[in-house]
Amino acid sequence: MTIKMNIHEAKTNFSKLVEAALAGEEVIIARSGVPILQLLKLEDGNLKLRNGFGAGRKHFEGITDEQIDELVRLIDEPFPWVYRDLEL
Repeated sequence: MTIKMNIHEAKTNFSKLVEAALAGEEVIIARSGVPILQLLKLEDGNLKLRNGFGAGRKHFEGITDEQIDELVRLIDEPFPWVYRDLEL
């Protein structure tokens, strides 16, 4: 089954569209009724973003790769700031 939806409606129903794409349905998003993109399931669900994803952009100016790695590590930990100073 193919699901076709304009951008505004797609924003409202994005979670449902993701689930449909993951289930193998074809999801087409349009602008003013003209199809502009297709939402697809990645074959390898284990892909990870790498440092350098924003290479050449000024968003991380002044931050080293090591600092970015530390931020990523902290984000991946469940609530590290809660447990860091506790003596258990």
